[in-house]
Amino acid sequence: MRDQTAVRFLNSMFDRGDRVAILAISRAGPDSRIEQRLKPAGTAAGRTQAWLRHLNAERYDIYLGVNPVRQDSTRREKEDIADVRRLQVDLDDNGPENLKRLLGDAARGVIPQPRHLLRSSRDHYQVLWDTARGQWSPDQAEATMRSLAARYGGDPACSEVARVMRWPGYRNRKEGRAGEVVRWIDRGGKPVSPDDFRALPAPEMRTARDGPLAPGHRRRPVRVRPNRISQSERDWAWVKDQLKAGADPLRLREELARRRADKAKPEAYAALTVEKAMRAVAHENHQHEREITR
Repeated sequence: MRDQTAVRFLNSMFDRGDRVAILAISRAGPDSRIEQRLKPAGTAAGRTQAWLRHLNAERYDIYLGVNPVRQDSTRREKEDIADVRRLQVDLDDNGPENLKRLLGDAARGVIPQPRHLLRSSRDHYQVLWDTARGQWSPDQAEATMRSLAARYGGDPACSEVARVMRWPGYRNRKEGRAGEVVRWIDRGGKPVSPDDFRALPAPEMRTARDGPLAPGHRRRPVRVRPNRISQSERDWAWVKDQLKAGADPLRLREELARRRADKAKPEAYAALTVEKAMRAVAHENHQHEREITR
């Protein structure tokens, strides 16, 4: 009998009429071929499964958006999300240790018990909370996810309401993951509201440090305005930082194409961004060497 994990997971996440984002990325060669579809959850749980199983057998990774997309949208950006149904944190670095801390805090009531626990491969985990419907704005949700990532060593790049996560029941085709099937445990956590995370520090708050304090006064938190930069500028900065840290440009192209599957031509966008960033980093290194040798 065919494993129904993928369908059961989808049905636990969405109503049949919800419009869901499906992403498939090829790992079969150097070029990251990408397929993206926006479909009703009922369709995705039905005839779409045969297509996804075929792609997974052909070495495509299969991803599912964690929040429904508006019925009139053709993209998967923050403004296209119909409702915040889920929060998530991605635990790749020191996964077992960080997961143990997270679940320990949940057991003590520091944070709510999560609903879904995904094991994407050995020592790599994704944790999701269902939300109380209508109580979360996208900005609230992303601030809370950044706080969760900061506390538990998660990937801050996954703190987006439009993010896709690995789909349980399909094999992880990423190099080094041995084709492991993505596992899912339903931990039964109840829908959460913003107040349930009030013990977490808000990442957008900092302490004012400009100038001495008058006697009897305390430092007060000052809200930092979010950076008003475009997603393309954030992509550019991320790629440069990764290159400086020694990342493989080919893998960066693959990852950026996956992240920006909303683009009309994700592979071309990623290739151009990485190429320009490589030139910029090379120029900065050359300038630095000239200064040293003066």
